[in-house]
Amino acid sequence: IKPALKITDNIYGGPVFSYEWTLGKDFQSPTALINEHKRTSMLNFGAFLTYDSRDVSYNAYKGIYMSVEQDNYINFGDMPMFRTICDFRYYKQVWNNAVMALRGYGSFSYGKVPWTMVIWDNGAIPLRSYSEGRYGDDNLLSVMVELRQRVWKRLGFVVWVGAGNFYSKEDPFCWK
Repeated sequence: IKPALKITDNIYGGPVFSYEWTLGKDFQSPTALINEHKRTSMLNFGAFLTYDSRDVSYNAYKGIYMSVEQDNYINFGDMPMFRTICDFRYYKQVWNNAVMALRGYGSFSYGKVPWTMVIWDNGAIPLRSYSEGRYGDDNLLSVMVELRQRVWKRLGFVVWVGAGNFYSKEDPFCWK
């Protein structure tokens, strides 16, 4: 549950509440859990703050979107976990029917991250062209630049370049 409350023009914020209960079954490999519990039960109390000046939220031509979310998970039976999510998007029309879009995204976890809360490239995060579930870890940092060109009616194309890195506490982020 994430109710958005309008604070001022273009600024929204509010609480974040969630509960997750997971029971893993029929693992193909006994090492899949890596010394973790098959069952997890987590309660999240958090907050978010968003600035959104985009002209259209689903296909922006201009504007900025910035969001910061802090999640605080109580893991019943284990250590707590904390996650900070930062999302920055910038849109600018560069010529007729062409938009440059820039997106920076970071998700940073602290504490003991259970297997159910690992960040995966599942389409919800901005890493184009990766197979779903191919990469995952406790933290993610990514950046992407797109050039979107509308050609005729709803027909167009996109050219993009991006980079990202999944990493953990044991194997920290490295520019290599």
